[in-house]
Amino acid sequence: MEEIILEIVNIDNQAKSKIAEINAKKENIENIVNDNIKIEKEKLDNLFEYKKKTLEENYDYKFQESKKKIDEKKENEILNMKEKYNQNKQKIIETILNSIIKKELV
Repeated sequence: MEEIILEIVNIDNQAKSKIAEINAKKENIENIVNDNIKIEKEKLDNLFEYKKKTLEENYDYKFQESKKKIDEKKENEILNMKEKYNQNKQKIIETILNSIIKKELV
């Protein structure tokens, strides 16, 4: 009987040892999986940041180019208006003077 009890205790100890070993392996696997998830998350975060930065640079470039074109058009318009004014300045002055002279004569 004592041998049977010792055998049962021995089997129980072996079972506990195997359960502890399995739990350790399970924990190790979970740690490996978590580490792999962290690595993949970092890769995705880095890829996202790279793509975000690239898009921002691309849109900044497009914005600057558009702004430059608009500024050039604005400057051309201003120059055209000044040129038209300078061309018509004498006519405008004459028209104003004629209007004043006509009012004085009346």
